[in-house]
Amino acid sequence: MPVPPERVLDTRLESAVNWDSDSTDLGGTAVAGSGTKPQAGELVPVFFDGLPFDAAAVMVNLTGTEAAGDGYVQASGAATLLPGASSNLNLVAGQTIPNAAVIPLDAQLAAGFFTSAG
Repeated sequence: MPVPPERVLDTRLESAVNWDSDSTDLGGTAVAGSGTKPQAGELVPVFFDGLPFDAAAVMVNLTGTEAAGDGYVQASGAATLLPGASSNLNLVAGQTIPNAAVIPLDAQLAAGFFTSAG
């Protein structure tokens, strides 16, 4: 089922999409966290609203920009993500690198995002 494109997570300070603790309505997406910018090594769950209850995956565009160091971004079902088991996007310090990925969802229609670099 096609759904309109939506930015569900942006950790750049000037954008701050879906990690501000002052917001309880996150435009259809809820992200758990302390309200501070997600840090390297922190698992960030993202819940996808508006999908059929039996959705198994989402197609996403992952983009790393101006990473503080080399590393990777990993995405998978939030309940099943094993940090370090795979990579969906490889980061190079100071560069902007995009990659399309099909991300499996868990039973709560959530995906987890993990980054090894800031």
